[in-house]
Amino acid sequence: MPAGLAAPGAPRRAALARPPRRGASALRVLAVARPRQSGGDGAPPSASAQQQAPAHALLRRLPVAALAGAALALAASHGSRALAAAPPPPAAPAAEALEAAPMRRAVAPATLSLGAGPGQGLQLPTAAETKYRVLQLFAMPTVGKLMAVLAVAVPVVLAGGFAYKRAMGVPWGQALTKAYHVMGNCPGIDITQEEKTSGLLISNAVYLAGMLGFAAVLGIIIDDISSAVAEVRHGNFPIAERGHTVVLGWNRQTLPTLRQIALAQAQAGDARPFGMPVVVLADRDKMEMDREVLEALGTSLPVITRSGSGARLEDLRRAAAAAASAVLLQYPDSADADAAAAEQAAALAALKREGGPYGQKIIVQGSYTPGDDDADPTAVALAAARGGGGVGPGAGAAELVMTNGERRLSQLMAQVALQPGLEYVLGDLLEFEDDYRGAEFYMAPVTPDLAGRPFKEVRRAFSTGVVVGFMERGPGGALRLNPRDGDAVPAGSNLVFVAAGQSVERAEAPVETSLPRLRRPRGGQLRRRHIAVLCFERDPAPILAAIADFAPRGSRVTLVCSDPNAKEALKVLSRRGIKAEAVAGSPASGAALRAARLERADTAVVWGAGSSPAGGDAQAVSTVLQLQSFAARHLEAGRRSTSLDVVVCVNSTSTEEVLWHATLSHEAEQAAAAAAARAADAAAGGAARRGARDPADTPAALQLHMLNPDQLMAGIVTQAAIEPRLNRVIAELFTNDRGHEIYLKRASCFGLPPAGAKPSELSWSQVQEAVRARGQTAVGLAPIAGGPDAIVLAPAADERFVLEEGDEIIVVAKDYR
Repeated sequence: MPAGLAAPGAPRRAALARPPRRGASALRVLAVARPRQSGGDGAPPSASAQQQAPAHALLRRLPVAALAGAALALAASHGSRALAAAPPPPAAPAAEALEAAPMRRAVAPATLSLGAGPGQGLQLPTAAETKYRVLQLFAMPTVGKLMAVLAVAVPVVLAGGFAYKRAMGVPWGQALTKAYHVMGNCPGIDITQEEKTSGLLISNAVYLAGMLGFAAVLGIIIDDISSAVAEVRHGNFPIAERGHTVVLGWNRQTLPTLRQIALAQAQAGDARPFGMPVVVLADRDKMEMDREVLEALGTSLPVITRSGSGARLEDLRRAAAAAASAVLLQYPDSADADAAAAEQAAALAALKREGGPYGQKIIVQGSYTPGDDDADPTAVALAAARGGGGVGPGAGAAELVMTNGERRLSQLMAQVALQPGLEYVLGDLLEFEDDYRGAEFYMAPVTPDLAGRPFKEVRRAFSTGVVVGFMERGPGGALRLNPRDGDAVPAGSNLVFVAAGQSVERAEAPVETSLPRLRRPRGGQLRRRHIAVLCFERDPAPILAAIADFAPRGSRVTLVCSDPNAKEALKVLSRRGIKAEAVAGSPASGAALRAARLERADTAVVWGAGSSPAGGDAQAVSTVLQLQSFAARHLEAGRRSTSLDVVVCVNSTSTEEVLWHATLSHEAEQAAAAAAARAADAAAGGAARRGARDPADTPAALQLHMLNPDQLMAGIVTQAAIEPRLNRVIAELFTNDRGHEIYLKRASCFGLPPAGAKPSELSWSQVQEAVRARGQTAVGLAPIAGGPDAIVLAPAADERFVLEEGDEIIVVAKDYR
């Protein structure tokens, strides 16, 4: 054979040795991988032999086609790195091709050359590698998964159509259409009526491949829908809201705050004070938050929860904090003071970085009090955020609301201890209530026609709501509570109201100001009281300092505490002219309570009961039952003549119900026992026991005064979120003795009821004028009969009352005088 010439089969074999072109189709790969069959003499088979090829030989092309399609899809999922190969190498000499041909045919089923460089090729993966690559496909997006299924399905359709054409001798179009319809199980397709067995086998093979493809598509769609639902439930996507309300963090007061927001929204009518929905972003499990919110609120408030930290920008963006109308930054519940301050400072800095819309309000719940320490982390961060509300120009103010820590709670408890019954007024003024019996603080700009007018004319200009003062214009404008009647209200000021709704009405006619002849005022001093402080697990210093702030000189305090260093805290009382003594021992001990001589006390304050909410409530119930037993024995023995007032904090409404039932049932049982004893004496014909009281005249062993701190603080936060400047009003009225306070004063302090033998009616405007004559502002009435349900706050100017001896008037005053 001449040099350079090849044997008759050499060109075909040399072609097998050449790698296919880049981007060759799966069918081209199939053709390369499986060389064409030849006759014994090397000639290609005849057409008749091709028509009579066994069906199983044709069917073997389907798995190979599917495998090739899967390989192509896997290669595409890896960025087509396998296809991005080097240029094909130069063709091998014919002689070398002849020598290499047998080896290439031997390894052809295991090696596919897809245009790789010399010595390189895409090896068919092992079973473990194939499983790994298939599992990786499920991490692709939905479109990618469907494309992978399509990359496998298309070669199957092509291979099935090719096999069907060869077996049945039909045109290409008919064969491919048949394979597609069978694979897709299209309506009207019948694979049982094939004329040849080979066609029947091919159709069934394509149908089975179609079932697998349909199952794969269905599984992908179901899996992605399940993943989307799980993503929604777990909150792994950002919200797209504007003008909503964001709550950052979670503590004991979060649910009460959400409840207060829901009540405020319901009572506001069309003037909704909060943007909806409320988005809670906290470092807690989302499903737990959703469950607790649903149990506490039901569907009364639209709440969206997200897991994350308020100090991280990506989490703030997830809650759309930069687009919120108000942001409430909660005090961390479980962190110590330093860690909590650092966390809040970081959150404020992140909010500053995000910026906010014009007028955005940032309410910071904390234990820091302005003026305590200007270098405090919260104070520094607050100063940076104040007046900015983020970086938006002219945005709303950032306001600190002191609702956490012991100082605010101790101040409220001290005022209730000195004025029993004030807790009902606090609840009405500071909380939004379900039955809407109370009133809250509001602010409204002074109208142009009232600007510059004396305060007397301004307060008389409204038929609903009580004007208690005004705040001058500007971020640091002076707050003037209970001003003199002659003081002018500057233009641009905001009036401070106590109102039963979030709107007030102007008087159409001048209010009634004439007064009947009044009695001589008497009893204008706050009564000195003997207070027993039962200190459990807290430092007694805050409650003692609060009592020193509000108690009149000459009062007495008995501290029952197991801390041997507690006596040092009594020095603040002595400096204020308050007599103080300490009893060493646990307040839960009967011996310590006897040593405290509770029969001399007017009020008992239960301070720091329990280290947890549940433990605190349990200790509160136990202590109240002990005090009730002591007071009942003292009354029976004649060692005290009045009820013992008990001031205690509870953490749940169920505990309130238990305590109310315990005290009322004890009172009923004592009265029944006394009545039975008197009846027995009368039946025996004997005289009543000497010194025994009539059961109707016997006072209850104790009067219970309960505070729910979480509810009160949540109400304060809610009112501050509606109007941040109200925080200054609440702080002055309830947190220090240097400004104005809320007092319960006997009507006799103002010469009421009017002189005369017969009771006379007075309008609310007349009551206000009588109180203003003493330089104070009346905001409500507390009748002696009817209990807490009879308290009326901010009645209409023309509403009429008949005052009786013992009725109290709720006033805003500088002091009790």
